Amino acid sequence: MIQQININGLDIPSDWTFLTSETCCDASAKVSAEEKQWLETHEHFHIYREILAVVRGDCIFKAGNRILQLHEGEMIMLKPHERHTTGHLPDDHAIYLWCMLVPCHIGMILWKNNQLDYFSVISTRIFDQLLTRIVAECSDPVAKSCVEYEIKQIMSALICDFFYRDQIQSGQTGKSYQNSVMQKILSYIDSAAAMNCSLGSLASLAGYSRPHFQRLFHEYTGCPFRDFMEKKRIDRYGDLLGKSNLSKKEISTLLGFSSTAALNHWEKKLNLKKS
Repeated sequence: MIQQININGLDIPSDWTFLTSETCCDASAKVSAEEKQWLETHEHFHIYREILAVVRGDCIFKAGNRILQLHEGEMIMLKPHERHTTGHLPDDHAIYLWCMLVPCHIGMILWKNNQLDYFSVISTRIFDQLLTRIVAECSDPVAKSCVEYEIKQIMSALICDFFYRDQIQSGQTGKSYQNSVMQKILSYIDSAAAMNCSLGSLASLAGYSRPHFQRLFHEYTGCPFRDFMEKKRIDRYGDLLGKSNLSKKEISTLLGFSSTAALNHWEKKLNLKKS
């Protein structure tokens, strides 16, 4: 029995099997000549990738030259320009979800009772709203199962993407690998909540000794580590001053200072440099 969670009265599989048209179960022997004819006369394609997920029941449809069958809890990704049926063999019980992966948005179609039940276009910017809602609902006992499911799916995708990218980059050698490491370090510095990244800590992250990392850093950025971080701090300082909702204490923390007194001292040094 497939484990499910209930969202708004609809049972959703909690674990999905991901397939392609090459790995999906062949169903040509299960359909009649009339059904094959129906499938062949309802073909179309899109220039973007599509995902078909079976929420309830079974789904028999045609993709390329094969007649396929998806079961409940299975989803299939179709390639761009891959021909497939517009609909599926009629099934009053089945519920299907189509997703079209278009740049900047996702088109979603819910298919119930052998007809289009709901259509929605979701901007990928809504992902920020989704995360905000998930965080807000984490402590809600009623929404707990739904929240856990959403986090699980999102993290599964992010983890897979992370390791995929890391695997590609780990295959690099020599200069290209060093450049890749330095790009990661600079991205880490830019994304750090506070400007308190030390040379030693970054060298450890990069997997190099402190002297070797210091030399590589100078070669890659064109300036010594201390000068680079000072420029970054000045740039961050200018950005933070434009945010009127931040207190002096918050600004000092974000810039990596231990206290507002240390920030004040640093500001005076900047004024001396400017004079």
